[in-house]
Amino acid sequence: GHLEKGNVAPIYEWLEAGHIDARDSKGRTLLMLAAAMGSRELLDAMLERGANLELQQHQGTTALMFASFAGEQTIATRLVAARARIDARDKHGLIAQDYAKLHGHTQIVELLGLPMSQPPPRLPMSQPPPRTLPAQLLEAAQACDVGAVKEYLAGGGHVDAVDAQLGGTML
Repeated sequence: GHLEKGNVAPIYEWLEAGHIDARDSKGRTLLMLAAAMGSRELLDAMLERGANLELQQHQGTTALMFASFAGEQTIATRLVAARARIDARDKHGLIAQDYAKLHGHTQIVELLGLPMSQPPPRLPMSQPPPRTLPAQLLEAAQACDVGAVKEYLAGGGHVDAVDAQLGGTML
């Protein structure tokens, strides 16, 4: 909440209390959220305090994957310089390069070493590509239509996809 509203003072107090790698209900760390939102100041503060670069949220996504998905080149560069693993895989077998490739973030793809001439990675048939704005899920959630939300999830929808425009997940 505080980070999404730009209020970072309580976050720094929380960090000073030693909550470097604490997770939210979706398994995301503050480092992952900073990476997804492009918060260089917070990312640097997390790195200075020894945040674990390799932690993965429930879907196996790392901070570098969040940055790659969101097109945050500066953040991805800082994470690579801090020795984040570029070969870590999520539950679908995707690596950070795949997230960048799927979303056309050419400079991040090049940073991570995947030639742009290669075709985008193919996701397992049961999993559609991550969506930046899952209108079906948003409409179902706004209407409190539990059945439609379940249908979306059963069809392989991604609740944890970070929307680059909104700076967070749809829910």
